[in-house]
Amino acid sequence: MEARNYAELHQRLAGAPGSVLLADAGPADGPGVGFRKAATLKTAGPHTVTLTCVGGSQAQIFLSQDTGSGTEHMAFQVDCSETQTRVVQLQKGYISAQLTRSDPTGAWTGAVAGIKITAK
Repeated sequence: MEARNYAELHQRLAGAPGSVLLADAGPADGPGVGFRKAATLKTAGPHTVTLTCVGGSQAQIFLSQDTGSGTEHMAFQVDCSETQTRVVQLQKGYISAQLTRSDPTGAWTGAVAGIKITAK
C-alpha cells in the first residue's frame, strides 16, 4: 500500500514546473513519520511550492526560513484529495521543510506526503 501511495505522490509532484530547489517525501503516519529537508536559496523572489499527500485525509507541512531578522514559518494543511500549488515570496538563504504527524496516536495507513519547491 505504501509503495503504491509513493508512486502516486511522485506522479503528482512531477508536474511542478521550474528547476527544483527542494523536494522531499515521507510517511504521513506510523512509527517513522515525517521528513525534514533543508536547502539554501541563492535567489530571493517568488517560488512555487507544490504539496500533496496520498492515502490519508490530510497532512501538515511546515516551511521555515531564516530571514536574517528572525525565522519565518509557514504552515500548510494539505488535503490528500488534491495537489496544492502556491506561489510564495522567499528570501535568499536557508530554508527547511518538515512534515509532522497531526495525530501522534493514529493507526498506520501507509499514507505519504511530499513537497517540491521550484523556481522559474
